[in-house]
Amino acid sequence: MGGAGSRGRSVSFGRDEEERIRVLRGVRLSEDVVNRMKESSSVWGESKPHVMDTGPQRPTREKSPHVGTAEDRSHQEDHPDHQPTEAEEDLYKRFEREQAMVQEELERLARLERRATSENPNLALLREQAMTDQERQRTKQLAKQLQKKELDLKQLGAFYKEQLGLLQKKNAELYKMSTQQLHDAATTAETHVKRRIYEPVCARLQSEILRCYREKGDHTLSCADLAKEYRGCVQTAQKNLLMSHG
Repeated sequence: MGGAGSRGRSVSFGRDEEERIRVLRGVRLSEDVVNRMKESSSVWGESKPHVMDTGPQRPTREKSPHVGTAEDRSHQEDHPDHQPTEAEEDLYKRFEREQAMVQEELERLARLERRATSENPNLALLREQAMTDQERQRTKQLAKQLQKKELDLKQLGAFYKEQLGLLQKKNAELYKMSTQQLHDAATTAETHVKRRIYEPVCARLQSEILRCYREKGDHTLSCADLAKEYRGCVQTAQKNLLMSHG
């Protein structure tokens, strides 16, 4: 406390009936005030004025509660007609000078506190505005980045969609071409290959021979005539077939 750049320090003080500031809590005075008080004390200690006791005595002043000891105060109460001595007068004047210095210092501190109080809200408001501007700029930047990413994704999606369409079209063309080639190949095969239905040769004699062998298994020689007739039927059929293809 006492410096021009001090902040955040509170000073408790009050005023008495004479509008003089009374310190309620101890404060650390500035170097300027301390030097002025030292100069006042040195001047008072080096030369004391000698006043001749030729005139009437000065009227008694009301002493400050901070001047004199408890023994002096009891002496004054016991002797109400007691007049202040020269040392007491000088001490009282010194006290008034020091009190004026303290008064001036406290008023200066009060002005600094009021100025700091009036400046801090403005600084807080400016700081809040700066943070708001930064957040706004960051939000705009993020929005632009998001829009760019959405545009890139949209373009990429359109590219893949186009490629998928081309692949589907190509696959459809290949399927159609393969189907047509298969159909043409089947048609060509049918023109070269003719369907022919063949019936068994000498089917009646074949069935009679089989029945004879089942019924007369022990006398197969009795079926020899049927076998001979069957061989003649087969030979005749072979000759007819050769003649039809010849």
